[in-house]
Amino acid sequence: VRDKNGTVYLGTGYDGKIFRVKAGRVKQIATTGQLVVTSLALDNKGNLYASTLPDPIIWKVSGPSKISGKPEAAKEWAKLPKGTEHVFTIAFGGRGKTLYAGTGPEGKLFAIGKDRRASVYLDLEEQHILSIAALGKGELAVGTSPGAKLLKVSGPGRASALADFEGTEVKALVVQKD
Repeated sequence: VRDKNGTVYLGTGYDGKIFRVKAGRVKQIATTGQLVVTSLALDNKGNLYASTLPDPIIWKVSGPSKISGKPEAAKEWAKLPKGTEHVFTIAFGGRGKTLYAGTGPEGKLFAIGKDRRASVYLDLEEQHILSIAALGKGELAVGTSPGAKLLKVSGPGRASALADFEGTEVKALVVQKD
């Protein structure tokens, strides 16, 4: 994920580390203690959130642009409910007040507010929600597996198909803003 100043944050596999790339320099800034960082998102205050595997946890790194010295341990911010095995993707929607988490194997999209409680926002017949992008006006786009569907989510429990692709996954989404 890239912040408004152009700094890039990335998560790794096999050790769940988080790095910052700024002005051509790479620095490890946080650890999660998990196997894989699956997705990163920034809130409107510049805090960084990470989803990981194998545990269905959302981690928070406060002020990632200011971390110097040794990497910090990310703080557990929210744990998703029982039955959720994987958190594949996270993204802030709307005005950045709600974090959405795409999960599997039950194909649920969770909304997590400032209270850090996860509630089911959308429950699909698909097994996995692999990608999320905010479209504006409170709408989201989500990509699924194994049906490779692209859906527009317009509110709790409301989704409509934008595309049904060949293949098995819609793994990444980017929204171009004019």
